[in-house]
Amino acid sequence: MSAEGAFGHEAVADWLRRFAAAVAEHKAELVRLDTAIGDGDHGTNLDRGMRKVVEKLDGMDVTDIGATLKAVGMTLVSSVGGAAGPPQRGPTRGPSITVTTAGRIAP
Repeated sequence: MSAEGAFGHEAVADWLRRFAAAVAEHKAELVRLDTAIGDGDHGTNLDRGMRKVVEKLDGMDVTDIGATLKAVGMTLVSSVGGAAGPPQRGPTRGPSITVTTAGRIAP
């Protein structure tokens, strides 16, 4: 985070990688929780999607947060099955439009 409190590209990419690691670590728990209220595939699907996100991040050569978040959203919607894909894309697609011209995410 910069002195002004804005997040740059590297901070966003780092957060996404840490989130992917947390999802992988808690995959079984997410499956267990989803089994109680659904079909039990949320942990598996989210883990698969976040693994694809990390692959995408590793292959990207951009510093534009908007482009990064858009790519993350598109990766999630194309790799996460069931009803979870589109909702997981939403939080990354909206901010991608907002930050494209600013180049950072500010609080």
